[in-house]
Amino acid sequence: MSLASVDRYYENLDARSPLTRYQGIPMVCEPGLHERVAMLAEATLPASARSLLDVGCGQGALSLRLADRGFDVDALDMYDRCQCKDRVRFQRATVETAQFDRRFDAITLVEVLEHLESPFAVLRRCVEWLKPGARLFVTTPNVDSDFSRAWFMLRGHHWYFDEHRRANDGHITPVHDFQLREFCERAGLEMEHHEGALENRVPGRAHGVVMSMLKAYQRVSGAPRREGRIAIYVLRKPA
Repeated sequence: MSLASVDRYYENLDARSPLTRYQGIPMVCEPGLHERVAMLAEATLPASARSLLDVGCGQGALSLRLADRGFDVDALDMYDRCQCKDRVRFQRATVETAQFDRRFDAITLVEVLEHLESPFAVLRRCVEWLKPGARLFVTTPNVDSDFSRAWFMLRGHHWYFDEHRRANDGHITPVHDFQLREFCERAGLEMEHHEGALENRVPGRAHGVVMSMLKAYQRVSGAPRREGRIAIYVLRKPA
């Protein structure tokens, strides 16, 4: 997205419904997602693992939430929109140009990959910034969900990747589960946790018919069902 389009995006945030906030900072994500990521970070990381980098921090709602939970947070974004610079160390840079003088116990990439032309190059760079034994928390639209697959069969594109989302939200790259698993294998990461978070929306009639067909196929074939609008991954760098 260009700087002008990003400016328009943030200027129009107040017109979005619903718009939730954390400590006054807009949470540009599905409701409940930041809370779930923060809970996973606290549950997964040892008490001594406090250094954390929030990549693609936007206006800083997740960065501030994690700082409030006791993490020592660095925040990175290519646009200077962070509203919590008094609580986190903010660096305006891309992943390719950013420089850090330390490695991190954890990195969050929350709703970032779908905006990138080369998501796996960015993931690879983030792995370099992790300490041995550290975790990488990744979320992205769950294009493998039954809901999204049915939507693709009807519309020719995944949920979250229609023309409006591409033009206004910058959603350009669907990331599938098999791609994340292949990346983990090549990068030497362990997939410690994977879940489909947040319930799917109620589909229309035609969508419901296609989903019923998918479920019937799954019962006959034994293929796994995949639920949730957002896919969440916890990846671990071996010690």
